[in-house]
Amino acid sequence: MREKDLKETGLADMAFKVESDHEVQMARKDCYTAADDAIALHKLLRNITEQQGLEGWVAAKITLAADYLNSVREHLEYQMMSSRAPEQEMEMTVAEDGGTSAGSFASSMGGGNGFANGGPGTVKRITTKKVRK
Repeated sequence: MREKDLKETGLADMAFKVESDHEVQMARKDCYTAADDAIALHKLLRNITEQQGLEGWVAAKITLAADYLNSVREHLEYQMMSSRAPEQEMEMTVAEDGGTSAGSFASSMGGGNGFANGGPGTVKRITTKKVRK
């Protein structure tokens, strides 16, 4: 088909829509696979002592993967908070008691920066509670 025919029939638009419709599902599948791999990797790392250590490229890949996932999560959380409805603006944002931060999770996994609560600059996950009037 010629380009003109594609525009007239809308096939190009339909193809784009079909392609973009699967982005979220593909991302969810990739997240599931990453979580599954992270759990398996965590189990394998239990058998490696600090004296044995890890090769530099292995540690770097783990750090990079964690950083990429964290960046996307923070971006999406920000986007969702930014697009809240005006009536939700009356809600008060409160940090969860005993909530986990990314740093404390990473520290418990054997990585992180060594600070129990994530260290300087770590932001705790938040939840919203409606303010009673």
